[in-house]
Amino acid sequence: MYTMLESFNNVELQFSCKFEQFLFDNGKIIGVIANKSGEKKSYKAKLIIDASGTTAALRTVLPENYGVETFKLGPNDVMYVLLQYIRWLHPNNPHPEKDTSYIYWMVWLGPSNNDDEVILGVGQPGSYENAKMARNDFLDRIKLPPYEILKEEKGITPYRRPPYSLVGDNFLCIGDAAAITYPFSGHGVTATWILCLIAAEVIEKIFKENKNFTKENLWKINERYFKDQGAKFAGLLVQLFGILNFSEKEWNYFLKKGLIYKTSKKGALPEPNKEYEQSMTFGEMLKFLLKIILGLIIRKLSLKNMKKLLYSNNLANEIKNHYENYPSTPDEFTEWVSKAEDLWQKKLKATKYLRNGFIEYY
Repeated sequence: MYTMLESFNNVELQFSCKFEQFLFDNGKIIGVIANKSGEKKSYKAKLIIDASGTTAALRTVLPENYGVETFKLGPNDVMYVLLQYIRWLHPNNPHPEKDTSYIYWMVWLGPSNNDDEVILGVGQPGSYENAKMARNDFLDRIKLPPYEILKEEKGITPYRRPPYSLVGDNFLCIGDAAAITYPFSGHGVTATWILCLIAAEVIEKIFKENKNFTKENLWKINERYFKDQGAKFAGLLVQLFGILNFSEKEWNYFLKKGLIYKTSKKGALPEPNKEYEQSMTFGEMLKFLLKIILGLIIRKLSLKNMKKLLYSNNLANEIKNHYENYPSTPDEFTEWVSKAEDLWQKKLKATKYLRNGFIEYY
């Protein structure tokens, strides 16, 4: 990738640089000061993009009046992810297939380097201790075939709504720096790629028209992203809090009845049930409710958690609709944010009770 970038005219890559501070002119960003191998250097640019990951090193130090939220990710804003690269000791004996998920614990088995190896992953909010607790409960409940641990890794991924605006004068934030991840899985690269495609089109148009990268000219990035994927992700995040309270029995019922996940006939990875994400027809809604009623009758579901689910589902639709009406200019942004704040305040906290403790989701 580096070779491809350097093949373009007027492209120069700089490495071993640590962001220090912004450069301003009349209150607008015009560049950055970075520490390059111990030496402070100034870099001026028409547009500064924060793609610094979960630290959001640039976004979090923006001036308070720059129009982009400067929150930092706290323990309840991220998923703490633990990965164990394991090798089956008896690979010829039956063992779980790769790309197998155990949703109740947020545990998965992902592909690794060799056929007899998988990645045992788990993600939970709050702390790495919570992730370990969920993994230990999983291993006590689901007996995996004998394996050896080859290596271990850990990291975090955002688990909260993005800033209400991603752009300011001569500024854009993307990826983990903008807290953009897929709510049901934590995937970030594919999620932010949609934002990057939109941004590339808008930025190219500004360049061609020889305009400045003002907040107003960059605003189309906000509008296009939040009215589409951003709206869907906002709704899914709220829906997720409606099901995180589920017991293992309730999860199994919902998965078996296809109320949350559907797997394609070709065995592709499960994706959120599209009928659950989007508006249902009357017939689909009727089937959905009948399956819930059946689950209550046969005691596979609890009335308390179903009430929380329906509440979250209704709130998710409200938030999704609100994002679909994202303002087309900054002029109506303050009013839009005020209503968005009111809606997000209604989101429920969820609690998952395991055999060895409990985990709270905020």
